Amino acid sequence: MTAREINWGSCAYDGANASKGPNGYCNANDTRPASFGSSYNLNGGGVSAITWTARSVQIWNFPRDKVPQGDKGPLGSNPTPTTWGRSTVTFQGCDFSHFLKNMHIVIDTTLCGDWAGDAWASSGCQKKTGVADCPTFVREHPEAFEDAYWLFNSLKVYGQGSYANSTSTFTAR
Repeated sequence: MTAREINWGSCAYDGANASKGPNGYCNANDTRPASFGSSYNLNGGGVSAITWTARSVQIWNFPRDKVPQGDKGPLGSNPTPTTWGRSTVTFQGCDFSHFLKNMHIVIDTTLCGDWAGDAWASSGCQKKTGVADCPTFVREHPEAFEDAYWLFNSLKVYGQGSYANSTSTFTAR
């Protein structure tokens, strides 16, 4: 991938990611207030939207009070991303149709993991909690996750052209 445009935050990329191959990876950290965590929840959540074409992937994250309204907004009957303003992040420069096929939407809560475990110190969690790493915090503070849950008002998927082979399933665990 040759281009990453981070509009609202920073790209947490370092040379170590080069070992992931020629595309590396970039954690796009949205640094705006209320874009994640407790302040996001106190704000009533928000709306995330993604456009994916052969030439680019764009991601928007709107705080609840900044969601574009009307038919052209991300929740409207005719979503029109060109009217939403700058995306949170844009990835471009490769043929996404070659790399991204038969995708699935998976909603999951993974405590620590590759991304969160790597970002523990740089995200400020180590300093805030006084705990050296993410697995130790999870193991020693299960009470921090008693009220962790996802709440969706809706999940909408739009496509261009015919998607006769599309299916959807829902599994609650």
